[in-house]
Amino acid sequence: MQGKVTSRPWMIITRDSAGGFYEVARTLSHVLKIPLSQRYICSRNILMVGTIYGLQSPYILLAKRVIAYLGIEGPMHSYASNAIIRLKSPVIITPSNYAREELSRFGVKVDYVIPHGFDPCDVPESLPRVDNNHARTLFSIVLSNVRIYKLLGVKFLLKAIRESPVLRKNALLLFKVPKNKGNMVRDIVNEFGLSIDNFKIIDTYLSKYELYRLIGSSDFYIHVSLSDAFGLPIIEAMAVGTPVIALNAPPWNEIVNDDVGFLVKVRGEVIEGNPPLRIRIPDINSLRETLENVMKAADNGRLRNKVRNYAYERFNAHVLYLKFRDVMEQYGRS
Repeated sequence: MQGKVTSRPWMIITRDSAGGFYEVARTLSHVLKIPLSQRYICSRNILMVGTIYGLQSPYILLAKRVIAYLGIEGPMHSYASNAIIRLKSPVIITPSNYAREELSRFGVKVDYVIPHGFDPCDVPESLPRVDNNHARTLFSIVLSNVRIYKLLGVKFLLKAIRESPVLRKNALLLFKVPKNKGNMVRDIVNEFGLSIDNFKIIDTYLSKYELYRLIGSSDFYIHVSLSDAFGLPIIEAMAVGTPVIALNAPPWNEIVNDDVGFLVKVRGEVIEGNPPLRIRIPDINSLRETLENVMKAADNGRLRNKVRNYAYERFNAHVLYLKFRDVMEQYGRS
């Protein structure tokens, strides 16, 4: 698609500099041909990508039209919903039914649910295998940040591995963590008394293309996050055909099902943090058994093709994000 999506120019704004919201905003900008800014600026029409707390900027309040593509990972503070009330008839979009339900608990009406998508232009065509001299099953884990709910997920994972002689012998875990944060994962490995030989930790910068190659070269991807509004790394893993292991709870089970991935039972949840997060607690026995069972698959080539096709059918941003164009055109006529 070429040109503007409406007769009035729009601006995409996100305050995220390198995480999931930035990737979503960048892909939206590419697909819709709309400029992207990482700071708040004056614009009559704004598509804001981020959390509900970002709506409190004066620049958002001054805009004539606001489309808010909101991720929310737990109950809101009561003052957060006031940010929406102060806007001039915004359009509210969430990436998951889970996020919509969290907002609805505070009386916020969600107009559309549009899942996050991946940009096929970023996905490499060929995917070499990572050097694995011991022929072990290779699991990749990507931490976009080291917030506590992600590190807790790593601890639950390592607890499951510690309890399984099969996993300690035959599993190789490949961690991609933020720059210079590798020691945080190494400390957790040491805390659980596991051999560092079971782990490869990369804490240097990787381009999007390199990250896709890394995930695509592994046998399985483990999504360790215990709280999400969607789970963007899941669809990125699926885009390169890597089957995903995730918790059987929303929003993850809105993306992954038993036909294209592996779901781990959840034994409970807690509300923690500021802003509050809904943190799911995995069932350790289910996690251990799932990891042991996937290792028994001698050849998952057929599954990989199925996973990749599923991702392109449901989460191709060049198709999915055109729904935003329709929303903008309709909103622009109002």
